[in-house]
Amino acid sequence: MVPLLQVPERASVKVPAYSFPEKFSSFSFLTLLTKGEVIAALVKVRAECNKVRCSGLTTNFLASVKNDYSRALQII
Repeated sequence: MVPLLQVPERASVKVPAYSFPEKFSSFSFLTLLTKGEVIAALVKVRAECNKVRCSGLTTNFLASVKNDYSRALQII
């Protein structure tokens, strides 16, 4: 037979003390993603990556290409 558990009088659970400002402060100190300068730099990096992706520098060559020709493509 399974022992019966006592039903609590109220539907609440005690939660231990938690210092949200202290935890958030330590998180903010450890991460750089909360700083405006870092976010702006990441946006610029993403834009450059998208530009390179769309520019055709990463096209796959079906035939072998001479080194001079591939360097010329990278300069464009």
